Amino acid sequence: MEENNRKKKSIYNKIVSAMQATCPSFLYCNSVLRIISEQSIEMNSPLFLIHIKFDPAFDIVDRSTISQCLAKFGVDEATILEIIHILYGEESCRLRIWDRSWQQLEIKEREPIELLLSRMISFLVLHSVLEKSNANATDGIRWGETELHHLIFQDEICLMARTVSAIQRKLQELALSAREVGLQISAEETTIMRISTSGKTPVRLNDVTLRDVKTFCFLGSIFSKFGGIKAEVKQRLSSAKYVFQDLRERFVSADTIEQKMAIFNSRVKPVLLYGCETWSEPKWAMKKLQKFVNNCMRVMLPTHPRDQRELLNRCGEDPIQYQIRYKKWLFIGEVLRTPNTIMTARSFQWNPQGSRSVGRPSFTFNRTVEDRLQKIGPTWPELILLAQDSNVWTQFIEQYIYGYANRRKVEEFLQAANINTEVGE
Repeated sequence: MEENNRKKKSIYNKIVSAMQATCPSFLYCNSVLRIISEQSIEMNSPLFLIHIKFDPAFDIVDRSTISQCLAKFGVDEATILEIIHILYGEESCRLRIWDRSWQQLEIKEREPIELLLSRMISFLVLHSVLEKSNANATDGIRWGETELHHLIFQDEICLMARTVSAIQRKLQELALSAREVGLQISAEETTIMRISTSGKTPVRLNDVTLRDVKTFCFLGSIFSKFGGIKAEVKQRLSSAKYVFQDLRERFVSADTIEQKMAIFNSRVKPVLLYGCETWSEPKWAMKKLQKFVNNCMRVMLPTHPRDQRELLNRCGEDPIQYQIRYKKWLFIGEVLRTPNTIMTARSFQWNPQGSRSVGRPSFTFNRTVEDRLQKIGPTWPELILLAQDSNVWTQFIEQYIYGYANRRKVEEFLQAANINTEVGE
């Protein structure tokens, strides 16, 4: 049994390594989508997003199609045969990726690594379908010297375009390419979101008009046609409250506060702060999140502290705004260490065609980062050089991003780290 599991993990690692080497732009899709939508809203640039949903029929995909997709990523024939045997060897292991009932019905019958493999295979097939449908497309979003037509991770697909005609064409081409490998797009569940446009021209698939929505969920994050993170924060709080109530018996037990906080930080906080790396840190959101964390910590303590400062000290916690800021800049450093060909790295300085409305600018992720850089001094080229050493970058965050600093101290830090302060001039 252990030998079989090791073999499955080895196969999974082979596929992941091949994918990361061939298509590194799959990383951070939800972060890229949030930046694109926020920048399009700020610059009044029309944007059409379609969240694709497939019918639960992935188990009818032809095995030769799976073999071709794996071979494209450099997976050898012997490994392909092993994958087919693992996933199709028994009836209980047939793929049903888009049938949501598998989460309750089949999870006990399959090993976790088999679930990962099945999702990985579905992702490869979908990526192949998207590549074919957009092979000759020239109506995507300008992305440096290339164009961006879609975002994809596992079975989540988001088509994007600037015009109704372009998004209609992409949807039809995707439906045709998917049908060739045995997949069917669900017109009833697929939705469209229109940003910075008043047009109401319907988008149709199989004689069915797609439903227009104001928000949709992509990779667990909520996106709104009006921008901002109001819907996202509401969803994060709701999910975190559910997890906390599920573990309430542990939090009111006789365990030490250190043990309770360890559970809180590993089970509740990841749900609360999921996707916070690209949040814009509005004050109202920070207050709501801090209030929830404070209420949770008061439940864990036998006696209630007098004020928030004492509460945080007794629980060994930092204010939630500092934690979000820390995670955000760790994320920025991780992205800056990747090649500029990664679409997330390009998105930091991406602006669509358009013009900003008169008045106060929108509160976006890119603007919060730029405002912080203006206060402490370093330029983007300096940050890129600084981020190459993860230890130096972490020290930089703790001293000058996590708290407050003046330009002179930042320049001294850059010089000590052998960063040329004239690199951006």
